[in-house]
Amino acid sequence: ETFFLDGFAHAGHGLGAIAGIDTRRVEQMLVPGTAREAIGTGETAFGLQENQIGIAAAVLSNRPVVATTYGLEVFRPLWVWRSSESAMFTAASAIVTDSEAVAGQVRRKLLRPRHVAVIPNGIAPPQTQRTREEMHARFGIPLDPNVRVIGQVASLTPRKGHLILLDAAYRLTRADPNVHFLICGYARGWSDYERALHVRTAELGLSPRVHFVEYPGPVGDVFCGIDVQVHAATQESLPQAIIEGMALAKPAVVTAIAGIPAMVSDGESGLVVPPDDAAALATALARLLQDGPLATRLGAAARQRYLANYTDLQMARRLEAIFAGVALPVAA
Repeated sequence: ETFFLDGFAHAGHGLGAIAGIDTRRVEQMLVPGTAREAIGTGETAFGLQENQIGIAAAVLSNRPVVATTYGLEVFRPLWVWRSSESAMFTAASAIVTDSEAVAGQVRRKLLRPRHVAVIPNGIAPPQTQRTREEMHARFGIPLDPNVRVIGQVASLTPRKGHLILLDAAYRLTRADPNVHFLICGYARGWSDYERALHVRTAELGLSPRVHFVEYPGPVGDVFCGIDVQVHAATQESLPQAIIEGMALAKPAVVTAIAGIPAMVSDGESGLVVPPDDAAALATALARLLQDGPLATRLGAAARQRYLANYTDLQMARRLEAIFAGVALPVAA
């Protein structure tokens, strides 16, 4: 996807923030009386095509370019990847990513210094017009008021840590008859992994307590049926689902990878556990289920952290500054 903004183009990065960019504000940041233009590129979770095409277009047209990446996507043969990745990002005027962890990876790949800006994803708070009861009925969760729901909202891909979550769920369900798990997401081409998740759920005897759902409606609908958010990922940069939960004051247990610990402060705005550790994950989740005041306090702090750092308007303003900083004057 490419969004054209009065001489600027930017592909694939933060639709909510891009829609919020005020091009008049960008013009005010530029030299008075001039027009400027730049090209922006973006990387999706599925590969580097946007960056490859966008950077090549910028070089051929002699325009500055801003590239976006959420992680260095490795492809084979490795020698082609190593050379093309370094050359591609070095050709960019500036590079935007969403966490210091990924920024460090990018800087190490560059052939010469480039400005690498860390701009966290920003979102508007998810909205819903559904009730908790409606969503539980939709997802097959018992309507018993004693039921507590732990939910992970993420695509069904191995790096999201669902198998670790299932092992944690096994530990929790043995001790708590009222806990259910909601796993919401699409397989996105990982059909074998999706099948493996269902097989593992059955092996653990969790089928009545773990609910796999695909939901095409607003993500706010899903969150209104969740009491405690979990994000068990083993490889990430800065997951948007965690930001969505923060915006809704959901208490959360997340893993200590990449940019997540910088976003969620352990014991202050959530609980942070090591990745690939089902026992630690289960212990932290049980703690939030058993300590209501703690869960409420962490959720409220997460909401304040969201308002301070992760709104769509904040992201838009940060992107405006990057575009203005690299844009070149063009003839009127």
